[in-house]
Amino acid sequence: MIRKLKAARSRDRRLAVGDEQKILDGCNPEMQAFVILAIETAMRRGELHGLKRSGIKGRLAYLPDTKNGTCHAVIYPCAGGYC
Repeated sequence: MIRKLKAARSRDRRLAVGDEQKILDGCNPEMQAFVILAIETAMRRGELHGLKRSGIKGRLAYLPDTKNGTCHAVIYPCAGGYC
């Protein structure tokens, strides 16, 4: 039996002007770095929590187990003088 492929369920959501600042204003200082990394890399909460030092090389973070079952690498931006 041949089955029709399912359509991709991807989303394309962007923050509106001012949204990022509103989110950061609601965060304590420790959480702000975590939120900025999430916004800049589009990584999911579980992916961020699953990061290990052994999977980070320079500005490249290797994600071996993602929500959709694939592995991939994410380049994260320089911020606050850290690269």
